Amino acid sequence: MGQRRSSFTRRQLNAEARRFLQLNRGLLAKIGLLAAVVCAIPLLLGTPAYATGLLHGAFIMTMFGIIAFGFLLSGSTVHLLAGSYGEAFTQEALGAARKDGSIWSAVHNVELLGQDIDHVVLTPSGVIAVESKWRFGAADAAWLAAMTDQAFRKAAKTRSVLRSKGIDEVHDVRPVLVVWGGAGRQLPPVQTIGNVAVVRGDSLQTWLTGCSRGPLAEDNAAVLDARLRHFADSQRIPA
Repeated sequence: MGQRRSSFTRRQLNAEARRFLQLNRGLLAKIGLLAAVVCAIPLLLGTPAYATGLLHGAFIMTMFGIIAFGFLLSGSTVHLLAGSYGEAFTQEALGAARKDGSIWSAVHNVELLGQDIDHVVLTPSGVIAVESKWRFGAADAAWLAAMTDQAFRKAAKTRSVLRSKGIDEVHDVRPVLVVWGGAGRQLPPVQTIGNVAVVRGDSLQTWLTGCSRGPLAEDNAAVLDARLRHFADSQRIPA
Protein backbone atom coordinates (compact mmCIF):
# COMPACT_ATOMS: atom_id res chain seq x y z
CA MET A 1 0.00 0.00 0.00
CA GLY A 2 1.11 3.57 -0.65
CA GLN A 3 2.91 2.65 -3.89
CA ARG A 4 3.58 5.62 -6.13
CA ARG A 5 1.52 6.08 -9.26
CA SER A 6 2.51 7.89 -12.43
CA SER A 7 1.79 11.56 -11.80
CA PHE A 8 -1.03 13.25 -13.70
CA THR A 9 0.89 16.53 -13.42
CA ARG A 10 4.09 14.97 -14.76
CA ARG A 11 2.23 13.62 -17.77
CA GLN A 12 0.81 17.10 -18.37
CA LEU A 13 4.37 18.42 -18.18
CA ASN A 14 5.52 15.82 -20.70
CA ALA A 15 2.69 16.84 -23.01
CA GLU A 16 3.74 20.48 -22.64
CA ALA A 17 7.32 19.50 -23.60
CA ARG A 18 6.08 17.68 -26.71
CA ARG A 19 4.00 20.72 -27.65
CA PHE A 20 7.02 23.00 -27.18
CA LEU A 21 9.21 20.79 -29.38
CA GLN A 22 6.52 20.56 -32.06
CA LEU A 23 5.91 24.31 -32.18
CA ASN A 24 9.63 25.13 -32.24
CA ARG A 25 11.00 22.31 -34.35
CA GLY A 26 12.20 24.69 -37.08
CA LEU A 27 14.05 26.91 -34.63
CA LEU A 28 15.54 23.92 -32.85
CA ALA A 29 16.79 22.50 -36.18
CA LYS A 30 18.54 25.82 -36.89
CA ILE A 31 20.09 25.81 -33.43
CA GLY A 32 21.35 22.27 -34.06
CA LEU A 33 22.87 23.32 -37.36
CA LEU A 34 24.51 26.35 -35.71
CA ALA A 35 25.89 24.10 -32.98
CA ALA A 36 27.42 21.77 -35.57
CA VAL A 37 29.09 24.70 -37.37
CA VAL A 38 30.41 26.30 -34.21
CA CYS A 39 31.76 22.99 -32.94
CA ALA A 40 33.50 22.36 -36.26
CA ILE A 41 35.36 25.71 -36.35
CA PRO A 42 37.94 24.93 -33.59
CA LEU A 43 38.67 21.60 -35.26
CA LEU A 44 39.27 23.28 -38.62
CA LEU A 45 41.51 25.90 -37.02
CA GLY A 46 43.60 23.27 -35.25
CA THR A 47 42.72 24.51 -31.77
CA PRO A 48 44.31 22.37 -29.01
CA ALA A 49 42.11 19.53 -27.85
CA TYR A 50 41.60 20.80 -24.29
CA ALA A 51 40.58 24.26 -25.53
CA THR A 52 38.27 22.71 -28.13
CA GLY A 53 36.59 20.65 -25.40
CA LEU A 54 36.09 23.73 -23.23
CA LEU A 55 34.61 25.73 -26.12
CA HIS A 56 32.30 22.88 -27.13
CA GLY A 57 31.12 22.36 -23.55
CA ALA A 58 30.49 26.06 -22.94
CA PHE A 59 28.59 26.49 -26.20
CA ILE A 60 26.43 23.39 -25.75
CA MET A 61 25.56 24.32 -22.15
CA THR A 62 24.66 27.86 -23.25
CA MET A 63 22.38 26.58 -26.01
CA PHE A 64 20.80 24.05 -23.68
CA GLY A 65 20.18 26.79 -21.10
CA ILE A 66 18.51 29.03 -23.68
CA ILE A 67 16.22 26.23 -24.85
CA ALA A 68 15.36 25.19 -21.27
CA PHE A 69 14.62 28.80 -20.32
CA GLY A 70 12.36 29.16 -23.34
CA PHE A 71 10.51 26.00 -22.35
CA LEU A 72 10.01 27.24 -18.79
CA LEU A 73 8.51 30.48 -20.10
CA SER A 74 6.13 28.70 -22.46
CA GLY A 75 2.50 27.94 -21.63
CA SER A 76 1.88 26.64 -18.12
CA THR A 77 5.24 24.93 -17.70
CA VAL A 78 6.31 26.73 -14.51
CA HIS A 79 2.92 26.06 -12.91
CA LEU A 80 3.05 22.38 -13.84
CA LEU A 81 6.63 21.99 -12.66
CA ALA A 82 5.80 23.60 -9.32
CA GLY A 83 2.77 21.31 -8.98
CA SER A 84 4.93 18.28 -9.67
CA TYR A 85 7.39 19.29 -6.94
CA GLY A 86 4.57 19.80 -4.43
CA GLU A 87 3.05 16.41 -5.15
CA ALA A 88 6.42 14.66 -4.93
CA PHE A 89 7.23 16.19 -1.53
CA THR A 90 3.78 15.28 -0.19
CA GLN A 91 4.21 11.70 -1.41
CA GLU A 92 7.48 11.48 0.51
CA ALA A 93 5.82 12.76 3.70
CA LEU A 94 2.94 10.32 3.26
CA GLY A 95 5.38 7.47 2.76
CA ALA A 96 7.10 8.36 6.03
CA ALA A 97 3.72 8.60 7.79
CA ARG A 98 2.77 5.14 6.55
CA LYS A 99 6.02 3.73 7.92
CA ASP A 100 5.45 5.22 11.37
CA GLY A 101 1.83 3.98 11.43
CA SER A 102 0.07 7.35 11.26
CA ILE A 103 -1.78 6.34 8.06
CA TRP A 104 -2.76 3.05 6.48
CA SER A 105 -2.10 3.95 2.85
CA ALA A 106 -2.28 6.65 0.18
CA VAL A 107 -3.47 6.47 -3.42
CA HIS A 108 -1.96 9.19 -5.59
CA ASN A 109 -3.27 10.95 -8.69
CA VAL A 110 -6.80 9.59 -8.89
CA GLU A 111 -8.01 10.88 -12.25
CA LEU A 112 -11.57 11.93 -12.93
CA LEU A 113 -12.96 13.82 -15.93
CA GLY A 114 -9.67 15.40 -17.01
CA GLN A 115 -8.62 16.36 -13.49
CA ASP A 116 -6.96 14.51 -10.68
CA ILE A 117 -7.22 14.19 -6.92
CA ASP A 118 -3.62 14.53 -5.76
CA HIS A 119 -3.72 12.10 -2.82
CA VAL A 120 -6.49 10.05 -1.22
CA VAL A 121 -5.17 9.07 2.20
CA LEU A 122 -6.64 6.28 4.33
CA THR A 123 -5.97 6.84 8.02
CA PRO A 124 -7.34 5.26 11.21
CA SER A 125 -9.32 8.48 11.74
CA GLY A 126 -10.92 8.25 8.27
CA VAL A 127 -10.41 9.27 4.64
CA ILE A 128 -8.50 12.45 3.71
CA ALA A 129 -8.29 14.15 0.30
CA VAL A 130 -4.99 16.04 0.14
CA GLU A 131 -4.36 18.80 -2.38
CA SER A 132 -0.65 19.63 -2.78
CA LYS A 133 0.54 23.09 -3.79
CA TRP A 134 3.97 24.60 -4.30
CA ARG A 135 4.01 28.39 -4.49
CA PHE A 136 7.06 30.62 -4.88
CA GLY A 137 5.29 33.86 -3.95
CA ALA A 138 3.26 34.96 -0.97
CA ALA A 139 0.36 32.96 0.43
CA ASP A 140 -2.01 35.91 0.35
CA ALA A 141 -5.65 35.72 1.41
CA ALA A 142 -7.00 35.55 -2.14
CA TRP A 143 -4.70 32.68 -3.10
CA LEU A 144 -5.47 30.75 0.09
CA ALA A 145 -9.21 31.23 -0.47
CA ALA A 146 -8.94 29.88 -4.03
CA MET A 147 -6.77 26.92 -3.01
CA THR A 148 -8.89 25.92 -0.01
CA ASP A 149 -11.97 26.07 -2.23
CA GLN A 150 -10.20 23.78 -4.69
CA ALA A 151 -9.25 21.38 -1.88
CA PHE A 152 -12.85 21.38 -0.63
CA ARG A 153 -14.15 20.56 -4.13
CA LYS A 154 -11.58 17.78 -4.58
CA ALA A 155 -12.74 16.23 -1.29
CA ALA A 156 -16.34 16.39 -2.54
CA LYS A 157 -15.27 14.62 -5.74
CA THR A 158 -13.47 11.98 -3.69
CA ARG A 159 -16.61 11.45 -1.61
CA SER A 160 -18.64 11.11 -4.81
CA VAL A 161 -16.21 8.58 -6.29
CA LEU A 162 -16.16 6.47 -3.14
CA ARG A 163 -19.94 6.29 -2.96
CA SER A 164 -21.08 6.28 -6.59
CA LYS A 165 -18.61 3.56 -7.60
CA GLY A 166 -19.52 1.37 -4.64
CA ILE A 167 -16.03 1.63 -3.20
CA ASP A 168 -17.24 2.82 0.19
CA GLU A 169 -20.62 3.64 1.70
CA VAL A 170 -19.72 4.93 5.15
CA HIS A 171 -16.78 7.27 5.46
CA ASP A 172 -16.79 11.01 4.99
CA VAL A 173 -13.79 12.70 3.33
CA ARG A 174 -11.81 15.44 5.06
CA PRO A 175 -10.24 18.14 2.81
CA VAL A 176 -6.60 19.09 3.43
CA LEU A 177 -4.42 21.63 1.64
CA VAL A 178 -0.64 21.14 1.93
CA VAL A 179 1.50 24.14 0.98
CA TRP A 180 5.18 23.91 0.03
CA GLY A 181 7.72 26.48 -1.11
CA GLY A 182 8.07 30.11 -0.14
CA ALA A 183 4.36 30.45 0.55
CA GLY A 184 4.47 27.56 3.01
CA ARG A 185 7.21 29.17 5.06
CA GLN A 186 4.94 32.17 5.65
CA LEU A 187 2.15 30.07 7.15
CA PRO A 188 1.66 28.65 10.64
CA PRO A 189 2.23 24.88 10.89
CA VAL A 190 -1.55 24.21 10.83
CA GLN A 191 -4.64 26.36 10.47
CA THR A 192 -8.24 25.85 9.43
CA ILE A 193 -9.83 27.95 6.70
CA GLY A 194 -13.51 27.19 6.31
CA ASN A 195 -13.71 23.43 6.60
CA VAL A 196 -10.24 22.85 5.16
CA ALA A 197 -7.13 22.03 7.19
CA VAL A 198 -4.20 24.03 5.77
CA VAL A 199 -0.93 22.33 6.66
CA ARG A 200 2.56 23.65 6.02
CA GLY A 201 4.53 21.05 4.08
CA ASP A 202 7.24 20.53 6.68
CA SER A 203 4.55 19.97 9.33
CA LEU A 204 2.54 17.39 7.40
CA GLN A 205 4.07 14.26 8.90
CA THR A 206 3.65 15.63 12.43
CA TRP A 207 0.05 16.63 11.72
CA LEU A 208 -0.73 13.14 10.44
CA THR A 209 0.18 11.62 13.81
CA GLY A 210 -3.12 13.08 15.00
CA CYS A 211 -4.89 10.82 12.49
CA SER A 212 -3.39 7.59 13.88
CA ARG A 213 -6.41 6.66 16.00
CA GLY A 214 -9.98 6.14 14.93
CA PRO A 215 -12.65 3.79 13.61
CA LEU A 216 -11.06 2.68 10.32
CA ALA A 217 -9.36 -0.66 10.96
CA GLU A 218 -6.37 -1.77 8.91
CA ASP A 219 -8.16 -4.70 7.26
CA ASN A 220 -11.07 -2.48 6.20
CA ALA A 221 -8.58 0.11 4.93
CA ALA A 222 -6.86 -2.58 2.87
CA VAL A 223 -10.15 -3.48 1.15
CA LEU A 224 -10.95 0.19 0.52
CA ASP A 225 -7.44 0.79 -0.80
CA ALA A 226 -7.69 -2.10 -3.28
CA ARG A 227 -11.06 -0.92 -4.59
CA LEU A 228 -9.85 2.66 -4.93
CA ARG A 229 -6.71 1.60 -6.78
CA HIS A 230 -8.77 -0.53 -9.14
CA PHE A 231 -10.97 2.47 -9.93
CA ALA A 232 -7.96 4.75 -10.37
CA ASP A 233 -6.31 2.29 -12.77
CA SER A 234 -9.53 2.04 -14.79
CA GLN A 235 -9.54 5.82 -15.26
CA ARG A 236 -5.92 6.12 -16.33
CA ILE A 237 -5.46 7.66 -19.76
CA PRO A 238 -2.27 6.36 -21.45
CA ALA A 239 0.49 8.99 -21.70
